[in-house]
Amino acid sequence: MKINAEFKNVLWLILDKVLLLLLNIFIGVKVAFHYGPAEYGLFEYAVSIETIICILLTLVDPRVVKKKYNSLRNDLSIIRSVTITKLALSIMVLIFGVVFLFFIKNENRQFRVIFSLLLINTFLINITFGHENYFEYHLKSKIPVLSNNASKVASLVFQLFSMALGYPVFFIAVALLAGNAIRILIVLYLFRKEFGTFGFITEIHDNKNAIGIIKESAPLAIAAAASIIYMKTDQLMLGMMMGKSEVGIYSFAVKLVTVTGILIQPIQVTLFPRMKNLYLKDRKKYFEYYETLTGIITLSCLFIFLFIWLLPNQLFLYIIAESYAQSITIFKVLIIGIFFMYVAIFRSSHYTIIGETRVMAISQILSCFLNIALNILLISRYGLLGASLATITTQFLSLILFDFFIPNGKRVSLIELHSIFYSLYPPIILKRLHRNIN
Repeated sequence: MKINAEFKNVLWLILDKVLLLLLNIFIGVKVAFHYGPAEYGLFEYAVSIETIICILLTLVDPRVVKKKYNSLRNDLSIIRSVTITKLALSIMVLIFGVVFLFFIKNENRQFRVIFSLLLINTFLINITFGHENYFEYHLKSKIPVLSNNASKVASLVFQLFSMALGYPVFFIAVALLAGNAIRILIVLYLFRKEFGTFGFITEIHDNKNAIGIIKESAPLAIAAAASIIYMKTDQLMLGMMMGKSEVGIYSFAVKLVTVTGILIQPIQVTLFPRMKNLYLKDRKKYFEYYETLTGIITLSCLFIFLFIWLLPNQLFLYIIAESYAQSITIFKVLIIGIFFMYVAIFRSSHYTIIGETRVMAISQILSCFLNIALNILLISRYGLLGASLATITTQFLSLILFDFFIPNGKRVSLIELHSIFYSLYPPIILKRLHRNIN
């Protein structure tokens, strides 16, 4: 029964990603084509800066929150504490954003409008963070999936109307605001229907919940912050060293490559409870399960990504505007980094379960500085290609190799390295799968 629930949950999470993929292809990508690399690049440049300011929000990690649930009465208190904490952090983000706008002088009015709207949107996103997290914990991802996709459809329809009426690019941010307002109403309605409350008012008022979650999330937050910085460093440095058009081309490639990673989050979220229980009951079976799944996922991704790599660039030009032709090569380079992400798909879950999240923090901090250095070196020499090479080099080192030299990380690194080598000889992985089934 539990496995069946997990299977249904992962299907709903995959459906969420697939629907978003289709929407991005048929509507989202149209935004990039309509406004062109320069205006689209300006929008993505604003998104990159706002995303970095939002690293404060990582102080409440969803995996840590899920570890605190045990009964509905207590859980509602946690949801309330998490919601208040997230909104307080969102207000801090808003303040930092306003201060940033006050000090910058070289950006135009449209950039300032986009940036301000994105800050407000971040506040709206976090109103129902605790509610959606609780649905996922109970393997009821169907509910947040439906609400998220309903809001995305509304937002993207609004974007289409904006383009048809010739509105400027900042109306894309307005559309995001409208979509999230709809999402909030749907999630709160469904939460009350499912649990009999909106989750904001509870009998228990324990501020220690929020403090405990922040303390436990801190190492993960450091790792996430470093990850966000190095993932967004490319766009920022391209904007500063080259121009907004290059940011647009590179961001379009990132949008395409994100599609190939649609399964990562659903698999992580769904298998986390199972991995946690297995670790507590039988460590040996836990690591066998870990190795087998990592090997299967690595092998599958190797074949899929090799197929994509071998597709001729000319084929992509049938669906991509000529102004974004350079993004095809960047996409094929960045897909190597997505492969590394699949290889390390259970890494963060493992460190969370064993209480060694500091390993991720250390490796991410190191990778953050490395990526900045590589971007400075490679963008000046190779431009867009240099930025993509800096990213995949950092991803390999941070996700796989750095752990080998960190206490309690060596075993994880070896599992990931072995899965890469074994994927070149599939019978080894298939033999392990057969042994686990039997």
